[in-house]
Amino acid sequence: MSGRRNTLALTLCPGETTSKMAPLSSLDVGQVLASEERDVIPEARSNQAGFTGFVDTQELTPWKRHQLRAERSVMLTLANKLKRDSGVRGSRTSSAAPDSVRRVSIRDRLLVKEVAELEANLPCTCKLNFPDPNMLHYFQLTVSPDESYYQGGKFQFEVEVPDAYNMVPPKVKCLTRIWHPNITETGEICLSLLREHSIDGTGWAPTRTLKDVVWGLNSLFTDLLNFDDPLNIEAAEHHLRDKVKNSFPYLS
Repeated sequence: MSGRRNTLALTLCPGETTSKMAPLSSLDVGQVLASEERDVIPEARSNQAGFTGFVDTQELTPWKRHQLRAERSVMLTLANKLKRDSGVRGSRTSSAAPDSVRRVSIRDRLLVKEVAELEANLPCTCKLNFPDPNMLHYFQLTVSPDESYYQGGKFQFEVEVPDAYNMVPPKVKCLTRIWHPNITETGEICLSLLREHSIDGTGWAPTRTLKDVVWGLNSLFTDLLNFDDPLNIEAAEHHLRDKVKNSFPYLS
């Protein structure tokens, strides 16, 4: 024992012997971990008139000292396992939340810059509306074409920017019921840059911005009006039958 006295930390009740050991509890775990660097063995007991003291291990028989040390080893092993398992659970919980928060933070920082750029370069036929100025990831766009078949109409779109932006495109829906070859009557839109994966290579990329989305939606009524690969086939066929009259109705 290197000549130093070794003590055993015990909580004893009157008339109780050291041969009894209490089961491991949450209190024991803390005591055991605190005792790892010392040659003492904590033991928690439930008693009303007990006291805590230190028993000289040299007064115990060699067999009893061996038994107590073996029990302490088991307690230390279990305590360390509980501590390690608790740490693993804690790290898993704490790592999931920051990931989501970090992603939203990146999106919001991008939107501050992109919204400012968009407002400075907004087409004259478009108008933005943010229902909540503190939520830049959700806004409405109104397009009022000044040429083509849709001149004089007003078409409203809903734009929602997901948490994973700009790795994925914004979600856009047309709120105005319209008769358009690239927009269904329920609001789905066929526009290459809104596709996460596009065969023609013109789909969404992290280099694109909200300005590209708004200009693309505005162009659905002019340059990007596509009758060759329509989403609404009936509307496209209607155009082919009626194109001589130079009138193309829309529903509002």
